[in-house]
This record gives sequence, structure tokens and C-alpha cells, in this order.
Amino acid sequence: MPRFYRPPFRLRDWAHTGDTVREKYEWVPPRESIPPGPSPQAVRVIREGQANTTLRLLTTESYRIGRSSDSHLWFPHPDVSRVHGLLYFVPEISGWAFRDPWSTKGTFIYTSDEPADREKVSQRGPIWIGAGRTLEFAGAHSRLEFLEAVPRDVPGLHVWRSKAAQDLERSVQDAARKRGPVILFGPSGSGKTFLAQRIHELSGRKGPYVDLNCGRVPRDATQFQSELLGHVKGAYTGAYGRRVGALFQADGGTLFLDEVESLPPEAQVFLLDLLEGKGELRPLGAEKGLPRPNVRFICATKVPLDESPLREDLVNRLVRGHRIVIPTLAERREDIPALVETILEVIGGETGTQAKLTDEAMGFLSAQTWPGHVRQLRDALYSATDGHQGEHVVLGEKPFEDYLASEGIVRGKRKDQAKAAEQQTLAPTPPALTGAVRKRPQDLTRDDIWLALQVARGVKKDAATLLGCSPTTLREMRRKFKL
Repeated sequence: MPRFYRPPFRLRDWAHTGDTVREKYEWVPPRESIPPGPSPQAVRVIREGQANTTLRLLTTESYRIGRSSDSHLWFPHPDVSRVHGLLYFVPEISGWAFRDPWSTKGTFIYTSDEPADREKVSQRGPIWIGAGRTLEFAGAHSRLEFLEAVPRDVPGLHVWRSKAAQDLERSVQDAARKRGPVILFGPSGSGKTFLAQRIHELSGRKGPYVDLNCGRVPRDATQFQSELLGHVKGAYTGAYGRRVGALFQADGGTLFLDEVESLPPEAQVFLLDLLEGKGELRPLGAEKGLPRPNVRFICATKVPLDESPLREDLVNRLVRGHRIVIPTLAERREDIPALVETILEVIGGETGTQAKLTDEAMGFLSAQTWPGHVRQLRDALYSATDGHQGEHVVLGEKPFEDYLASEGIVRGKRKDQAKAAEQQTLAPTPPALTGAVRKRPQDLTRDDIWLALQVARGVKKDAATLLGCSPTTLREMRRKFKL
């Protein structure tokens, strides 16, 4: 599900044609109100003719609600509009908001079980959603009930069969009980973000969970401090409004720093001071004397610390915290059936699809190497259930074979591994391309892509492999650079 919210902007309006939604943004003005009551952690989805399901709310996601096939929370009732509304998290106030700008029949909100407390949602602006409230879209059989805590039976980490997963669960429980920073090691797609949020939930911290991708933070020192600390209006050129930084958003809770190895040198010094409790913290341009935010740090990296560009003293400080190494999916192959059931439960909660796998399909998934790890397994299940909203479906091997073939994987092996002899006929990789492999996709240049296509003799999947990106990303970059 796409994350549309990019502080300090918020959704201003949208227009939709069919299943396509075009979103517009505006600068966030100073807030005059706060969300009512505690922020919900889960939502109960009630649909007509189907069993109720409960989902945990992820603050990193936004949820499009409606009857269209691409809705994240799908309701089949004919009175529900194709694009009925949007539920999204606002990090600056650590609360959830809902907008209904386009629905035909409207949305009603309940603050209690009393009918007198039923009120129609205005289409002029968003409303804050607190725990205990209910949104109704088309009568009592199309509702969202917001819960203060995540019920124990909500899909999450189960009792795993593999020793690697059992050790991981013990480490997570241990990290949640202790104080101090946590460092997560694992390849891309292994579930670092999910585990960080689970540690926060188990820790009992009352504040919010806020995540920050260090690979996307500004390189400019002033803008980076604004990202973490915030600023007041006029603090620097371009500061047209007030902004609450990630540190103050996470006050009393947890700040998750993903891809911490990507931090620029200035940011590493700043993070080291934060971990050691040094210096005064205040938004840029603000007066002195603000209380220091109480934040627990969880960092994640896919690069071994001894190979990362992080400062040695910062590495030592992180290593002194709680270290968790996340196993690859190939190392916990016997847990794939439990993971499949968990993901299918989540899909059922979002789309109403009640999917099951044949024994042959489950065996096929368990036999794969899954180079993209849990994320790739999840994407395969979403792809296989696409187009079956609200249906009971039994899935065989065919949709998964088609998905893996589109990803360049055949019967547990990547195509580039299966065709190793053919790959050897490619021209030697030039030094310039070797450097491009270590770049993030957004940092690739036109020359990098052109050179990879020349080396791969025009084969797009081979060029994507050389660049270290997906074929979809390569296609987007070729369109961007008109190659």
C-alpha cells in the first residue's frame, strides 16, 4: 500500500477516474486541535455477509476505503462509493485522520453506541479518529471500529517451527523488556520494519511509533536538523510554516531509523550525541528551555557494521545496544506455511478474500529460495489473490509460477543463475558499471543505465540484474531518461 503522507505536506484534494486516484498536497498549517482520546492501534472491519476481521494499523501506510478493486479496505455494499474515503496517519500529531471528499451516500461517525451520537462527516476537511470511535459507510454492515490496543488474535508472529525463528522471537521479546537502543540486521525485505513496530508494541511505551528512512533524509545540515527537530515559521529560508520534527513526534515512544548506514557524516555526529544524551534539543528558531524528548531508538541496516560507512564511535555505541540478526527466509523454510497463513489473514481483512492453498502450491512456495525474503512472499500472495475480492478461492501453483517468472525466478533459482553459462558470454562489466551497482536506484544516472543496457546486449532483465534493481525500476528509469 502506498504511503502518501510526506511531512510537512498533507492531502489537500484528490480527483479520481475509474480506479486511478490523483492526490494533491498542501502545506500543513499550525494545528488548533488534537485528536480525541488515545490513538487507535487496530481496526475491526465489518462487512455485509462476511465474518468480521481485525487489522493492526500501520502508521507507515494510508488506507483507501471504497468499493473499487484497488481499495486497501474493500467494502462490497452498493451504497459504498468506489472511492469513499481515506484513512491516514499524521505523524506531526501522532494521530489518525479520515477524509470523505467524494462519496455519494456520505460517512457517519459514532462517538459511542448511542444513536444520538451519530454525526455525518463533513466533506470539507478531515476529522481526527480516536480509539473507541466508529465509521459507518452504508449502514451497520459496512463499518470500521477503531480499537485502542491490538487484540492478541490479530495476525502477527505465530509460534514458529524453525529454531532460527524461535531465537528471533526470543530476541524480540528480550529487546522489548529492556531499555536502550536496538540495532536490527537483515537483508532488504526480511521484515525489519515489522519487527521494529512489534518491539515498540511489546515495550509498553505510551508514545507513538515513528519511522524515518535515513536513505531519504536531506544531505543539507539545516534541512536534516529540521527533519529530526522541526522548526518554527521563518527559522530559515523556505520555512513557511511550523514543523514538528521526528524526535518530538516520537516523544514518549520509539523512533525507528531505517537504513541507518545511509546517514551523512553530519547526521552521524548528531545521532551519536542523541544516543549519549548530550546537547540541548529544540526546533530550529525556537526558544531555549524545551524539555528533552524521551525517545527510544531502533536502528536497522542491511550492511554489516564493519563494512558500513558509519563512524567507529557510532558503531560502538550501537553495538552496545541490543543486537538482533534477522534470518533469511531460506534459513527458516519450515515457517513458510505459517507465514502464508498470516499474510492470507491480512489479505482477508483488507479485501474479504478467503484464500487457501492446495498442498501442491504450499509445497511449491516452501521449495523456493525467495531472494526477496518475506516481502517477496507477501507480494506473491497479493498478486495471486488480486481480482478475487470477497471470494472464496483455492490457489494452485499456476499464479505463483507466473509471478516468480515475472520476477526472473524459476523453480527456486533465479534465471541468471540457471543461465550462468549464457551470462558468461556477456562482455566483462566495466569499472563504471561496477560502481553503479552500489548505488540506490534513485541515484542511478543516464550513463549508468545506458552502459548496463549495452553490456546486457539490450536484455532488460539482465541489465536490471547488473544495476541491482528490479525490471520495473529499470523501466521507470528508462522512461525518465528517454532511453
